[in-house]
Amino acid sequence: MNGSSLLVDTNIVILTLGGSKRLAEYVEGRKLFLSVNTEIEALSYPGLTTAGRHSVAAYLSRCTKFGLSEKVKNETIGIRAKYKVKLPDAIIAATAVVYGLPLLTADAGFVKLSDILEVDLFKQ
Repeated sequence: MNGSSLLVDTNIVILTLGGSKRLAEYVEGRKLFLSVNTEIEALSYPGLTTAGRHSVAAYLSRCTKFGLSEKVKNETIGIRAKYKVKLPDAIIAATAVVYGLPLLTADAGFVKLSDILEVDLFKQ
């Protein structure tokens, strides 16, 4: 993958749709990827209205989605065992590792995985 490709965390989807112009500009023109876990989290976000669900679905449709492959599953197991992170975060991190993509996130908790993962931390 090249430098214009990013795996986006769920919080990036939510922040972009929430109106973050700086974030929208940052991802403009980039190839966006996401984990199936991000799709699930974003579409089941608490309090999401029908209109909000349509907005999320439209955003997700411009991203390439990665499922839970055998490689991602095995990487997830290793990340959970070594770093003691929550399963959803481990799946997202494992997806970035397996596909060689930097992870764009607003969650500073991913920084502890920076020895295996390129973390592009978005600060609001």
